[in-house]
Amino acid sequence: MQGGAEVVADTLEVIKLLRTRIKRVEKLMLELINSDPQTEQCFKLVLSVPGLGIITGTYLLVVTECFTLFSKSRQMACYSGGAPFEHSSGSSIKGGTRVSSKADKKLKSLLSSGVSTLLLHHRHTQQYFERKTAAGKHPNLARNNIRNKILHTVFAVVRRATPYDPDYDTQPLKVPA
Repeated sequence: MQGGAEVVADTLEVIKLLRTRIKRVEKLMLELINSDPQTEQCFKLVLSVPGLGIITGTYLLVVTECFTLFSKSRQMACYSGGAPFEHSSGSSIKGGTRVSSKADKKLKSLLSSGVSTLLLHHRHTQQYFERKTAAGKHPNLARNNIRNKILHTVFAVVRRATPYDPDYDTQPLKVPA
């Protein structure tokens, strides 16, 4: 069974090479982002949102042109395939809501990875998911809602120009005197 040991050794060598290349590409991406102060600030704000990492954050900066392409978070949600639309045909046939098939599938995929990470490590997201599935909602609907929430949150964080605050919903409203 000597051939098996060679295959394992070759595979481990390829994995090591790929990890090295991934680190190099991430370093180059960060250098490019950090070369412009405005882009760097926007990127830091994006990364403050749970569920978003270097790859998803960079992709969001590119497709939204540093969040200048969309004027409302709903537009960005539509673009990413997170916003549901009513599906109907005339007056006699009416279906449920669906997301657009014309969405940016790469962004949707990256956000889905973020949702998976949140469901493993973020207590509030886990509680939300459990609450929705316990109420009879399909797990994919709950995941789509979380994806949509991530987009609305990152849009708000960038527009406000303040990092994500996990206690934002629990803070009392500040009414001007």
